[in-house]
Amino acid sequence: MPEDSLPDPFRTATGAFLPPAEHCPPRFVEIPGARAKQKLMLWGLLALVLSVFLLTAVLTIADGASAPRDVAFPVLAVGTGFVLAAAIFTLILGPVVLFMRRKQAGARAARPNAAVFLSQRTPELRAALGTIGQERPRLGLMPVVTVGLAGIELWRSPRSGTPGTTLSWADIAYVHPDHFIISNGRRRFPVVTMQVSHNGSGQLVDLPLPIMGRNGLMFANAIYANQLLGAFARYTAVV
Repeated sequence: MPEDSLPDPFRTATGAFLPPAEHCPPRFVEIPGARAKQKLMLWGLLALVLSVFLLTAVLTIADGASAPRDVAFPVLAVGTGFVLAAAIFTLILGPVVLFMRRKQAGARAARPNAAVFLSQRTPELRAALGTIGQERPRLGLMPVVTVGLAGIELWRSPRSGTPGTTLSWADIAYVHPDHFIISNGRRRFPVVTMQVSHNGSGQLVDLPLPIMGRNGLMFANAIYANQLLGAFARYTAVV
């Protein structure tokens, strides 16, 4: 068989040649089932609220109420209870969100040209920092991470003016988008995590940096994590 008649993986049926596929750099992907669980929780909460209203109306009618006003009053009372519960929930979480936003704003003021995000101090991160010689850095439960010319800096509070720990780019081999298993004591679940491979001590040590959402209440989604991955890619390899 002539060589020209051999099948070519880059030749179409019309004889035209296709360019080889371009290499796509690694990126974060959505955690399988994460969106489905969020929708299920949302619909479950909505169904619970509607069920409470319906049950209240049914019990009121069964108790002998016949006029619409007699039925509406208990339902309105239940609705007021839900509004009060939501208000209390907001009053509890509101200061937390404001505090997290101020931490990030302070980090941006300290490092104007750096990318900023919230992470979480996990036992694995503390152990990895100890392996590279950074014992017991003052990070707090949810450190702020800046990614800029100075390296990867983890801050407990940017108001101190000094990061709790700094990873210089010269000591970082590459970063890798990954999923990391987090435990809250009752269950384990995957979260988007930037794995930072540190080779300053002569051996590769992976430092996991879980990525929190902008408000610090939930873990980040893949879209936000990929925006941060672009900031890392300006200074080191992404593999």
